[in-house]
Amino acid sequence: MANKEEYYLLKIEEIIERLRTNDRGIIDDIYNMALTLFESEEKRMKVIDTKGNYIMGIAGIALSLMFALAGYHPDRISSSQVILVLYFITFMSFIGSLMTALYVIAPRSDYKTVNEENLFNKKEINEGQNVYRRFITTHIWTIFQNNFRINERKGRRLRWAYRLLSVSNSFFILLVLLIISQ
Repeated sequence: MANKEEYYLLKIEEIIERLRTNDRGIIDDIYNMALTLFESEEKRMKVIDTKGNYIMGIAGIALSLMFALAGYHPDRISSSQVILVLYFITFMSFIGSLMTALYVIAPRSDYKTVNEENLFNKKEINEGQNVYRRFITTHIWTIFQNNFRINERKGRRLRWAYRLLSVSNSFFILLVLLIISQ
């Protein structure tokens, strides 16, 4: 099966060539599909960022609990090398999860939106409705392609942040049980 990013590899020249039709219905259908996909990527970005914030919150709370645990039971943590190593691994896993989530939600300069110059392109507007609609459809589709690729990368990083958080939580539970059993 092909990688999802490979589904949207048409270059702008190829898109322009494929839109060379005078059938207004086809142009409108493609325009509406491009606009829908563009809007869905905008929503998807917000969902990914929200999930990244969630992971950061959970990892932050867990790190606070780890510090509290170390503050209340420093003798139990330092008395066992196994607990000390597990504490370090758990701490680093939470930090890794937090940093990965931070990387996911970090502001990006490569996200694109509708360009004012393209939206009000005098040459394309003067060519007529079909020519302008083809032009703006191409513009919206290239924005969608760009944002789709970005969201795919962010989604992969988010999955890693979730994995690290799951590992961290498992280690944390094990750590608490080991400390309590001493």
